[in-house]
Amino acid sequence: MVLSPKGSLIFTTTYTVDKSLNKPIVGIASTTDGKGYWLAASDGGVFAFGDANYYGSTANMTLNKPIAGITATSDGKGYWLVAADGGVFSFGDATYLGSAADLKLKRAVDSVASVAVAG
Repeated sequence: MVLSPKGSLIFTTTYTVDKSLNKPIVGIASTTDGKGYWLAASDGGVFAFGDANYYGSTANMTLNKPIAGITATSDGKGYWLVAADGGVFSFGDATYLGSAADLKLKRAVDSVASVAVAG
């Protein structure tokens, strides 16, 4: 099932993959037109489907903590990955604005969301 950024159902489908993943999928983000999406795995692997473009991943990096989620930029030309320790990784046109990786968190980060900011 894929939901639009506004929460409406876009489509449901089942994919059969003939190759197993290194780590489980922990997040999904849809493109702005709802015709594609990115899946993020806990090792930082990113998989693009439909009209979603691949902009990079942390799959070949040594992470302090696993990736917990993914969220897309408002124009769909980038995305952020967030790790359980608050680390933030930006790809495409996603601007890096800092992270909480150096803070002592009471709980692990378990999701991420982007919001529009009026200027």
